[in-house]
Amino acid sequence: MHQTYQADTGDLLVEIDLPLEDVVPAARAYRYVKTRDEITPVPRPEKERHELYASVLAQTALPTVHELFAADTDGVVTSVALNGHVATIDRATGREVHPCLITLQAAREEFSELVLTQVDPQACLKRLRSLISPNPYQLEPVRPLVIFDLSKYRLMDSMDVVAGLDSRALLMDLSPTEFEYLVRQLFEAIGLDSANT
Repeated sequence: MHQTYQADTGDLLVEIDLPLEDVVPAARAYRYVKTRDEITPVPRPEKERHELYASVLAQTALPTVHELFAADTDGVVTSVALNGHVATIDRATGREVHPCLITLQAAREEFSELVLTQVDPQACLKRLRSLISPNPYQLEPVRPLVIFDLSKYRLMDSMDVVAGLDSRALLMDLSPTEFEYLVRQLFEAIGLDSANT
């Protein structure tokens, strides 16, 4: 997950990795054939697999946005923009690709009115004016509503601030630059990507 917060607007920009199409089982059920003493799969129709996969994507995006708003107990995030990508191999070229299959931007007020336990995920995303791949099973991408572009920032090299601290060091003794790098190391320690600008 990549995220960027814009303090001046209160916008939280998030990119997540979605599950691949193989999350939907190819078999609908299994049948025991007594005469051969074996269990054979009952295949799931392709149309059903495509519909279930689109539903899985919607059911992944909505709870993610909900959790992001719920985690912000101070209410500083006014809107969340989410881009959902899949990391896979392009079947035509054999190269790694990361297409965006779902993108949405939701304001806190609008999202807080939703009763997520009662909604149809795909209909809810349409109400939020989301862009959803017309054919996610074939990895047909959509253009993200918000693009993460770090090229406009001047990125700084990393610095190891934690190594210079011991258990008695005070955070107040750190320079602003050292504190910024400390926060970056803490984010990276919990698995988030970050960059000093």
